[in-house]
Amino acid sequence: MAEPKRVGPKFYELKVEKIMQKRDVPLIEKDAPVDRVLDILSKKTHVWVTEGKESKKIVGVITEHDVLSILSPRRAPYAFGLPDLRALHWGTVESVMHRRLVKCGPKDTIGDVLSKMMEHGIRRLPVTKRNNIIVGEIRLFHIIKRYSAALKELK
Repeated sequence: MAEPKRVGPKFYELKVEKIMQKRDVPLIEKDAPVDRVLDILSKKTHVWVTEGKESKKIVGVITEHDVLSILSPRRAPYAFGLPDLRALHWGTVESVMHRRLVKCGPKDTIGDVLSKMMEHGIRRLPVTKRNNIIVGEIRLFHIIKRYSAALKELK
């Protein structure tokens, strides 16, 4: 069986800023009502949480998987086991976000990002500059797409 083709080490030295997404990064402020998260997650797989409306200082993240905790009842369910959807109106985004973020910078390499993704079992990282200001994001999807293009160039 032939060994699969691999791109060279240059791929792993590629800087994050070359492939990160800079526009349409999903953001929400930490004091927003929880039900606004559902609007965003109906179109995206995650949303980055910022300090405030005018701030780009990132303080957390909410993923599709976290919706389970949003939709699950916080009190005894109604009859027939249905979740109490009023729970969506209790609290703010800050009450359901993950505070521990794994971040990278625009000058980090793809190799560094892949190592962080493997170590922490995640598929996306916010790209931040000084003081945790978000300037974009990099997802495993972006890396796969770039790797695939590099493989095609080998042909």
